[in-house]
Amino acid sequence: MNSAWKLALLFAALSCAFQIRSLPLAAPIDVAAVVFLFTVGAAVIVDLAKKRRRNAVGVASQFLISALGFVLRESCGSPASSPASVTFSGSYEVFLSFRGPDTRKGFTDYLYTSLTEKGIRVFRDNEELPVGEEIKPALTEAIKQSKIAIPIISKDYASSKSCLMELQQMLACRENDEQMIIPIFYHVDISDVKHLTGSFGESFYELVKNGGVGRERINAWKKALRDIGGMKGLNLAEMNDGHHGKLTQLVVSDVLRRLKKPDLVVTDYLVGIDHHVKEIMSKLDVVFRDGQAVKTIGDEGCVVGICGIPGIGKTTLAKVVYNRLYHLFDGCAYLENVREMYAQVEGLKTLRSNLVSQLINRGSLKFRTSDEAMHFIKHRFSHTKVLIFLDDVGDSEQLTQIAGDLTGYGPGSRIIVTSRKQDVLMKVKVTAQKYEVEAMEEGHALELFGKHAFGKDFVGKVDHGLSSAIISATGRLPLALEAVGSCLFLKPNEVWDDTLEKLKDAPPGEVEKVLSMCYEDLDETQKKIFLDIACFLIGKDKRIAIYMWDDCKFFPLEGIEALLVRSLVKVGENNELWMHEQLRNFGRDKVRKENPEEPCRRSRLWKHEEALDTLNGRKGTKEVQALGLRFDRETDVSFTCEAFYPLRNLRFLKLDCANIEGNIQNPLSNLRWLDWQICPQKTLGLPFFKVENLIILDLSWSRVNQGWSGWELIGENAKKLKVLNLTGGGTLVMILYQSEY
Repeated sequence: MNSAWKLALLFAALSCAFQIRSLPLAAPIDVAAVVFLFTVGAAVIVDLAKKRRRNAVGVASQFLISALGFVLRESCGSPASSPASVTFSGSYEVFLSFRGPDTRKGFTDYLYTSLTEKGIRVFRDNEELPVGEEIKPALTEAIKQSKIAIPIISKDYASSKSCLMELQQMLACRENDEQMIIPIFYHVDISDVKHLTGSFGESFYELVKNGGVGRERINAWKKALRDIGGMKGLNLAEMNDGHHGKLTQLVVSDVLRRLKKPDLVVTDYLVGIDHHVKEIMSKLDVVFRDGQAVKTIGDEGCVVGICGIPGIGKTTLAKVVYNRLYHLFDGCAYLENVREMYAQVEGLKTLRSNLVSQLINRGSLKFRTSDEAMHFIKHRFSHTKVLIFLDDVGDSEQLTQIAGDLTGYGPGSRIIVTSRKQDVLMKVKVTAQKYEVEAMEEGHALELFGKHAFGKDFVGKVDHGLSSAIISATGRLPLALEAVGSCLFLKPNEVWDDTLEKLKDAPPGEVEKVLSMCYEDLDETQKKIFLDIACFLIGKDKRIAIYMWDDCKFFPLEGIEALLVRSLVKVGENNELWMHEQLRNFGRDKVRKENPEEPCRRSRLWKHEEALDTLNGRKGTKEVQALGLRFDRETDVSFTCEAFYPLRNLRFLKLDCANIEGNIQNPLSNLRWLDWQICPQKTLGLPFFKVENLIILDLSWSRVNQGWSGWELIGENAKKLKVLNLTGGGTLVMILYQSEY
């Protein structure tokens, strides 16, 4: 063998020694292995010396000495390496105490596997400690550092010194409030455990008779058995005719509840949420008492979709429900930012992989394709009771693509979905219910604002007026209340006053960011409908507005539905359009930002002062599509026809009680909606407008009678007119006009 091969053999032997050392040692060092290592090393060094390769000799000698020193020192040296004094550093959450021959390969192994699959760190002595007389200190350490102890009291449990010492230590920890105990009575009568009767008692007395145990320890063990027999535990005999599955499920559920392991993070300031939680629990068919989820009802799965506008608190509410529910299920998963993640490259595969990984609780699983992940979902969880929370789902397609049609999960499964869209559950094939979150009640809104703005629940009398005004300006939206309240913390009154003025025009930054994402999800015609409502049509009849949008090719039925499912608009019982104040302010701010310096170049002029200035200064432009005036009372303000010439794309005009002078017909050929309530008597007539495309004419509270000169113009030219409002006219006897409709 040449020197190169011998040197290689030396390195192989040293590597083997290091690898052996990296494993847990259960016995003293193997002397033969050390002799072999030394012999091979020495032979290589001698051979290198004969060939006068001094550098190689030095390197090999130093390497051999260091390696031997390391192995001998680590294997035989300090007491800290002794197995009998192992410390566990709080790394275990559950300690299992059991009699090996009775349950190790059966129930105990099944329970251990079920707990670890949930991500719970479980100690059992046959995995962590060597068998022998020196196990007691390590077991004591493990028991002390575990949060929950589970003694499995079987027929021969009392025949084991180790089991009885473990039980004694568990009860000592419990007395000091350091530990919780969940006793399991496995094929034993609890009375026999308490009173040491029957075969259980016989095994105990056999131990103390032959084991040389002192009287003091015997009495301590008897007391421990009496105490454990008197505790509320789980009895296998009472579980579905002794089946292990039900008992294991109860134990795992109880452990999860006590550990509160997978709680999702929620804000420290939870206000006014309890009644929402109660309602959702009811929709999920969950028995809910004293703030705790007790059990699910029935085997049928169900889904609840929590909907509402951005910032209303959907995610926080869903997290609270999830945290109070998860202990009732065999598998749990929470996927956040679903809509955003879904749009990324391989987003669907990532979401499905995350779903599987969390449900089986085995770290990050990788799938080659998203189809492979879906195949796993369909076949792996068909008998597993799962709780899945999908946050911010974009639409029903995303929901079914990620989690399937929701029929493939085990009996009693529950799915919680949050979404901006109300139709997110339309493709679900199991029982599905919607829960829409509304703005906070005023009292709760004041409390939440106070927590952030003052660091307390109560808002004093000095702050109440200004606080209430700010709360009203935020529309009682939780996200806005938190953002504004935090910004105003410890700020002077001048800052509060400025903030209130700003809120009247636009939502706070954080809220605007969220609303912008929702707005950008709309197509162009849907955005126009949204802005029309925000600027002019809140409170107007939806059916009337549809006539205008339909003639403008805005596809209003589809557009309104898109706004409804995103909770951007609501329709009241009388078909009136309604919008949250924050959404209204957001829409108006969008229009303002079209041209911050020149209002006359914006698409919509809803502010009276800006509209008045545009007309008086004849500043109108082709960009203006809608313009509205609002006078507090009858006015003498008049406009000339020339003021309207530049507004050739105007389709909505609210004149209120303004007067128009002049005889030149105005070319407002795109005008669809003319709102001229309280039309001045001296302007009775429509000589100023082209009415060929007019769809809606509102002359309510105007003095219009049979002799009104406008009837002739309407009858001859207003062929598209569909709505004529003459409410409050008073003197009208009969109206006759022709229309192609």
